[in-house]
Amino acid sequence: MDLDRARRRFTGWLADLIKARDQYCRDPCCTAAIRHIDHIERYAESGPTRLTNGRGVCERGNYLREMPGWSVVTLRSGTDGTAHTIELITPTGHRYRSRAPDPP
Repeated sequence: MDLDRARRRFTGWLADLIKARDQYCRDPCCTAAIRHIDHIERYAESGPTRLTNGRGVCERGNYLREMPGWSVVTLRSGTDGTAHTIELITPTGHRYRSRAPDPP
């Protein structure tokens, strides 16, 4: 799953795998279609391009996350049989968890 960690974009089979895992936007309370695949640990901050560091989001969710004060962290990687779980942290300090849905 880490064949090209230095690559900037999630493409090909890796993008397809993240879209299949997430099914819809991973932002809390959003069920929009996935339009972007975002690095959880930002690429600009040396975040690798790999399955456990990607999340499918709608366009709004991706741009919102880039605003000052917003961050996302991985709580569970999903590689140990648990669901991939992330936490979105707002500028006010509110925390929202998002768990990958069960497979169809």
